[in-house]
Amino acid sequence: MPREIDHAARREALCDAVVEIACREGFPAVTIRAVAAAMTASTTTVTHYFRSRDELVSAAVRRELDRFQGFVAADVGDRRGADALLALVEAAVVRAPARTRNLWLSVIEGARRDPVLAGELAVFNRFWDERIARHSAELTRGRRRRAAIADTVDVVTSGLVSLSFEDAEWDEDRRRALIAGLLRPLLRTPAGTGAGG
Repeated sequence: MPREIDHAARREALCDAVVEIACREGFPAVTIRAVAAAMTASTTTVTHYFRSRDELVSAAVRRELDRFQGFVAADVGDRRGADALLALVEAAVVRAPARTRNLWLSVIEGARRDPVLAGELAVFNRFWDERIARHSAELTRGRRRRAAIADTVDVVTSGLVSLSFEDAEWDEDRRRALIAGLLRPLLRTPAGTGAGG
C-alpha cells in the first residue's frame, strides 16, 4: 500500500530549503536543482509542488515575511507612538531570529536583480512603512518630523540588522543600547510639535 504524503508538509519543507540556501549562499544559488538536492529529492518532486523557480521563491519569501509581520504585530501589540516604534525596531533587530534577519538581507540584496524578490520586498516595505507612519502620526502631526522619524527608524533598523552579521561585537545588548540611546530621544515629543510642519 502506498504511503500517504503530507503535501502541506512537503511544501513547507521545500520553502525551508529555499530559505536555508538563500541565507547561506544568496538567492542566485536557489535553483530547482539545488532545492531538490537539499531535500534529497528529484527536480520533478519540486516542480510537482511549484511550477517554476519564481513560484517557489515567491512562496518561500512570502511565508517568511508573513511570519515576520505576525511576529512584529504580536510584539508591538497595542502599544502606541514612541513605545510602538521602539518595539517595532527592537522586534526587527533584536528579537527576530537570526534566520529572519539574514533572509531579509538576502531579499534586499537579491531584489536588485530579481523581479520576484523585488515584488516581495515591495509588499513587505508597504507593511513596514505603514506601521512606521501610523505610529509616527501618533507622536506628531508635523509632516517633516514624521518624515525624520521614519527615515531614522529605517536607517537604524537596516544598519543594525547588517551589523548584527558583520561584527560579533554588535550583540543584542549593544543593539538594544543603541536603539534606546538614539531613538528614545528622537521619539520624545518636544513642546509645540503636535501640529504643523
